Amino acid sequence: MRRLPVIDRLRRHWFTLGLLGVIALALFGFSSPASGVLVPLGIGIIFLSQGMVMGKGAAETGQNWRGTLAFVLSWNFLLFPILTVSLLLLTGLWGQSEFCFGYWLLAFLPTTIASAVAMTAAAEGRVGYALLATVSSNLLAVWVVPAAAVFYLAIEIQIEIALLPLVLRIAILIVLPLIIGYGLRRLELPGTLALAGIARPLTQGVLLFIIFASFSRSVASGQLANLGPGSILELLLICGALLLLVSVAVWFSAGRCGFARRERVAAFYCASQKSLATGVPVIGFVLLAVGPENASALTLLPILFYSPMQLLLGGLLVPHLSKE
Repeated sequence: MRRLPVIDRLRRHWFTLGLLGVIALALFGFSSPASGVLVPLGIGIIFLSQGMVMGKGAAETGQNWRGTLAFVLSWNFLLFPILTVSLLLLTGLWGQSEFCFGYWLLAFLPTTIASAVAMTAAAEGRVGYALLATVSSNLLAVWVVPAAAVFYLAIEIQIEIALLPLVLRIAILIVLPLIIGYGLRRLELPGTLALAGIARPLTQGVLLFIIFASFSRSVASGQLANLGPGSILELLLICGALLLLVSVAVWFSAGRCGFARRERVAAFYCASQKSLATGVPVIGFVLLAVGPENASALTLLPILFYSPMQLLLGGLLVPHLSKE
């Protein structure tokens, strides 16, 4: 029996619809009493799934893979943050915007795994380099993002966080599941392929719960009470401007580095995109470490706005980049 086109569209966009749904539920006052236990468990499940995705296949080798990898990581964790802070300083929002911490963490998030590789392939870029860059970026982000959060909180808000407990929680909640997931996929044990097949929908489902728990906690504390049209407009303008600035800067700097077309395409998608799948659990982990009195769903909003914008722009550019 043939499915209706409307049903097919709903199936394709179920995560977006689910995202709107869980935020609406939180805004109407629904909450989960077990979120204090389920959120850390969900973070572990996501990184177990991410490890299985990373263990899929091996990257092709080539003469310039080191240069491409260095370029992508430099943009992910150094140049993107510099450009973000510069934009916020120029607009007068640094230290003034309620989303400042969220913008800061967005700047240090790793590149996407699925979409960067898929768009690189669609634009006939070097897929092996994209695989290598995405896996390396996400592995580094496990440590870089919490470190960036600690630095910001210590300098801007003067909150002290004990480093040893933080490192232990990173190892238990993030690194260990990541290693287990990667090992399971590489060993190709019975049932592993079936688990890997449900990794993406499982990750998306857990992401929705983490977002719901974060928003419901912020609604209960009154932190979202003053979020109005002006705040939404700020998010749209800053995230949109940041995406355009980074995309242009990444494309032309990749050209200046002398990359061939296929390498340039891979570098572009991996250096300009930020991972929602890794970003939400890592930011959720950071909010758990900071404590409930400082945790806010406002920190998640920049990545929630940036992610669909980058997918739209990346998709629109595929036919143009493939013809370069």
